[in-house]
Amino acid sequence: MQRKRNGTYVIIALICAVAFHESSGADVEERIDFSTKNIIDGSTFSSEQHKGRCMVIIFGSMYCKPCIQMIPIINQLHDTFKNEAFTAVGIDIDVTSDNHTLKQFAMDKNVRFYFLVDNNRVARQYKVFVLPTTLVVDPEGRIIKRYTNFQSYATLEKQVKKCLKLVDESGARETAE
Repeated sequence: MQRKRNGTYVIIALICAVAFHESSGADVEERIDFSTKNIIDGSTFSSEQHKGRCMVIIFGSMYCKPCIQMIPIINQLHDTFKNEAFTAVGIDIDVTSDNHTLKQFAMDKNVRFYFLVDNNRVARQYKVFVLPTTLVVDPEGRIIKRYTNFQSYATLEKQVKKCLKLVDESGARETAE
């Protein structure tokens, strides 16, 4: 009986460690590469076209309350950094919503950043299991920070400023070469 209990504690400890790692914003070194439809204007968004820029990508759902609460935060990031090498992207993972419903949702919520429809393909590609998940992507297209759950403006602003320094540094390197 004691062995079973100890085994259970080990499993619980491992689950907690994984959960902590996911929510801690641990560094990730994976490159992004995707293209999908922008629900607002029907164009195709390609991550490749935004290389050399800092990107914040939030995966969410129009049925997810914390995701909806983050829309004004992502709008504010977009507005604050729109004149710099910065791109804000929202990716809706809903598989049952039609394009008209998603477009109306974006209009109702005053979404001012790229708002993409995914049908869960891109989310699976980048191992998004919790909503919202926010990725910070450096100018080389690498995921440098991953956050799960709601994040404040201050937390994301701090990461964007760090990322924009990388943009400046990569531009200085290219000029020197």
